[in-house]
Amino acid sequence: MAKEQFSKIGYVLAVAGSAVGLGNAWKFPYMVGENGGSAFIILYLLITFLVGVPIFMAELSIGKLSESDSVNAFRKLAAKNKNLWQLVGILAMVTAAIISSYYIVIIGWVFKYFVLSFSGLPSDIDSSKVIFNDLLTHGLGEQTLYFVIAFAACFYILSKGVKSGIEKLNVWMMPSLFIMVLIMLIFSMTMDGFSKSAEFLLIPDFSKISFNS
Repeated sequence: MAKEQFSKIGYVLAVAGSAVGLGNAWKFPYMVGENGGSAFIILYLLITFLVGVPIFMAELSIGKLSESDSVNAFRKLAAKNKNLWQLVGILAMVTAAIISSYYIVIIGWVFKYFVLSFSGLPSDIDSSKVIFNDLLTHGLGEQTLYFVIAFAACFYILSKGVKSGIEKLNVWMMPSLFIMVLIMLIFSMTMDGFSKSAEFLLIPDFSKISFNS
């Protein structure tokens, strides 16, 4: 039985979804603000092209040549030492599982704030901190509930397969994401201090770049 494959548009959307993930929407703006604005973006793009792109191309090549999962791909391509190299594939699977467990918790937080949005989200930083800290310290049952919902949603999508699950979801979710980002950009342009924020973003401050960046 032939394995399911993405269509061209499905592949592009899946790659875009992997690249523009929760980290970019959630943590990246904070990192930019703490590390010199565009100075951090320049460093980020430099590392992406020097490290990320070669690794990405290597993964594509391995997948294209082997047409297998991460474990069997190394067994096929390194036949002489397949038992040793399959450990690399196993490590990749374990790493993906660890990352997924981390992201599912954050997706659960997103569901929590989605529910809160109907009753009104706080407009100041102090109130936001109180709500989030309360969720972390006293909301174990609530966090567990949203974790289960997020896990069930991911499991259902993956169980539907490549075309009926991942690709079908990406076809409407990725355009929706870019529309929401555009709306947030337009909204931010109407707020006080936008010109100063744009100046901070566009003028790099390399003095704030450190090893911790």
